[in-house]
Amino acid sequence: MRWQALVSSCAMIIVPLFLVAFNCLAAELVLPPLIADPQQNAGEVPQRPCRFTGDFKQERTVEELEAPLVSTGSFMFICDSGLLWEVHKPIVDSRVYSIEKLNFRIRKNLEITQLKGIAESRTATLLLDFFGGNTEALAKDFELMGDSPEFLVLRPRKKTVQRRLTQLIVEQDGNVVRITIQSPATGDVVLSIDNIANVEEVDLDAACENFSQQARPNCQVLNRPNDFVVTQQDPSR
Repeated sequence: MRWQALVSSCAMIIVPLFLVAFNCLAAELVLPPLIADPQQNAGEVPQRPCRFTGDFKQERTVEELEAPLVSTGSFMFICDSGLLWEVHKPIVDSRVYSIEKLNFRIRKNLEITQLKGIAESRTATLLLDFFGGNTEALAKDFELMGDSPEFLVLRPRKKTVQRRLTQLIVEQDGNVVRITIQSPATGDVVLSIDNIANVEEVDLDAACENFSQQARPNCQVLNRPNDFVVTQQDPSR
């Protein structure tokens, strides 16, 4: 039980930190995103796609374990709906961050829990803003250092953040982005993301079901989050 809790908490805490770094690399430095929009004219800076998927791998060293703790999974971002973040191994656990400002956790047993509170709300806003390419707040919160597009260091400006996060080291090799997150509390966490691809389907339900390993209920929660708020508040319906 202790081991599963570590896996789940590690996977979800690191998400917003990773997104800060990933989008800073692609947008704040005015670099083309990893997947260019095919509709862009030659010579134009490609715009960040509105619908895309990708895979991630996270490694963390934990004192209680001899080997690094590794979790893997995938994500889907749909600007019209929100973000679906799925951890596949070593446990199954999912999060949905909706543009309706409704956020959920979905366990392997299909239990759906609405995530409430200031911390969850801030996390969701950060995730959606950065996946959507909205990086205006980045320079206010981080000092950016690095003299090449393939290497970047982000250090938080606020002392309150510095207590939890020392710096982010971002390295890009082709279509793979590797982020080392250095924290006084947890040590180094390494997160890699690759296999980024545009979502071509017009039907959002079909696109999500083709992507997700737990399409039901994950896709329903992503595309119709208000339905699940009603279900939780009124079990008789």
